[in-house]
Amino acid sequence: MANLFDLAAGLWDLLQDIDSDDEQWEHDAIELLQGEVTEKLDNCACMVKTLEGDADLAKAQVAHFQAKSAALKRRADSLKRYMADAVMELPKEERRGKECYPIVRGERYSIRVQQSPLGIDADLVDIHKLDRPFVKTTEAPMIRELLVHIKKTGEIPKGVEDALTEGKWGVRIG
Repeated sequence: MANLFDLAAGLWDLLQDIDSDDEQWEHDAIELLQGEVTEKLDNCACMVKTLEGDADLAKAQVAHFQAKSAALKRRADSLKRYMADAVMELPKEERRGKECYPIVRGERYSIRVQQSPLGIDADLVDIHKLDRPFVKTTEAPMIRELLVHIKKTGEIPKGVEDALTEGKWGVRIG
């Protein structure tokens, strides 16, 4: 079977070259070509619908897997919090001259509880109260520079007081 472009071109050529006395032959030829073009177009439409359906299915699968990924991440985080609580209930031990939570060594993993470093929630920083060195020209707080400044000087710049977040306890599996 010819491709759609050849069929359409053949139909166009036939319509342009009609100068025969046998009108029935012309009519039958045009009808045959139109039937083939119609069948081809119908098959193409079927393929388009199939491809669009596949694209919609893929989009739905992406959404499903994103939701599943988020749910699995939440489940892992919940289990980590549970593990951290369990380790924090154990008696502390001394390491490098400091009292620390113990490192639990299993057959496959060692589990330790540690506090994450100080952080700043950028959405809560009052840009208008910040000193210029801590603000990008796009008017976003320069979090890294703010944290370095706080760690070096111990001073909390104006506009950051309400945005400080405490270090959170988390589990590190190594």
